[in-house]
Amino acid sequence: MEKQKDTIKKNLGKKIDMDEIINRIHPVETYEELAQCGLVIEAVFEKQEIKNDLFRELSKYFGEDTILASNTSSLSITEMAANYKYPENNIIIHFFNPPYTMPLVEIVPALQTSDKTVESAYNLISGLRNHREAMVPVKAKERSGFIVNRILIQLINEAIKIVEEGIADEKSVDIAMKKGAGFPMGPFELGDYVGLDIVYDVLKSFNRAYGDAYIPPERLKNMVIAGYLGRKTGKGFYEYNK
Repeated sequence: MEKQKDTIKKNLGKKIDMDEIINRIHPVETYEELAQCGLVIEAVFEKQEIKNDLFRELSKYFGEDTILASNTSSLSITEMAANYKYPENNIIIHFFNPPYTMPLVEIVPALQTSDKTVESAYNLISGLRNHREAMVPVKAKERSGFIVNRILIQLINEAIKIVEEGIADEKSVDIAMKKGAGFPMGPFELGDYVGLDIVYDVLKSFNRAYGDAYIPPERLKNMVIAGYLGRKTGKGFYEYNK
């Protein structure tokens, strides 16, 4: 936890009152200690089976007054809810990285989610702020990728194809999208930031859901196999100092 606090200070220390933020963080070591919370948002590894198992385990500890949400960017909340004791209390509350500058939050109900849970999640997010502005919730139906990632992941996919076809290099593509389309990050910068293993897994999921348009490029597959995952490993489409 101390390491995570140091990371928060590094990212936000010059922007906000760090002591005020750190004092709001109360680490716990057991699921029982979370049972008193009105809302719990899971953000474990982006694998359906792992999240299903977590929901099944948390059913042993959480009561009917706790909303258990997922921060998943592409997986099925209906399937997670099928493993939970109170499926009407399950919903996706999907933040975008980095949430301290990105205000958007996607609200995605499961098939089993109650209207009360949807309303509670929407109202909660509407009352939050990051260090710049108010958070903005948008509702979406449960389809793989929801709104933003369904478009954004394909953007990264097409960018890789442009380089593979010899049309331009990575740096030129990133410059073009930032200066020509107003993107804050180019698709290769974004892929490295998110993690290329995550991009690859999401593309495979979209390929199953939507067909050949989302087939992952061979280059991306090989980079993941080689461990070139982006910023977190020091090398992806670009190289970084760890």
